[in-house]
Amino acid sequence: EVALALVLLSGSGLMIRSLGNLLKVDPGFDAANVLTLRLSMPPGTLAPDSMPGFYDQLQDAIRGVPGVQQVAMADCPPLNNGCNGTIMTFADRVQSATGNAMVGVHWVSPDWFGTMRVPLKRGRLLNESDRLNGPKVVVINEAAAKQYFRGEDPVGKRVAVYQGGFHTGAEVIGIV
Repeated sequence: EVALALVLLSGSGLMIRSLGNLLKVDPGFDAANVLTLRLSMPPGTLAPDSMPGFYDQLQDAIRGVPGVQQVAMADCPPLNNGCNGTIMTFADRVQSATGNAMVGVHWVSPDWFGTMRVPLKRGRLLNESDRLNGPKVVVINEAAAKQYFRGEDPVGKRVAVYQGGFHTGAEVIGIV
């Protein structure tokens, strides 16, 4: 019984220490006072071309709730272990048979970075002119910048992301 108690005690201690270490890891955003929710639209509820207007109205309505400071939308909550993965290729490099990079793709509204307090490292963030039918642009994180653009500044580079119509190319405008 004493040996079992010691094993359980030491296992509990290791678990608590591991949790403490995990809580010290910087996730790249500040979730303090952030509330997330999931919204699902039944298929056929809205025509695809009316979705941007619906999302704008929804964000305006939420901004009107007392106490709400900022509102943003994204297709995938933080730390969800990736919702969408795809291939990213580079305009200035030879493509391999499988593409040049596997990346996670997250579709966010322009206010997402400010709402989640994700700092801009270089370049610029998305703005209201970065919309459907406008020039295609992407923001990448520091990990992607270091892994795929060693010794280069990615801002201004052309990439193709094989999801959401970005296969024809997009400009890297910022690093977060």
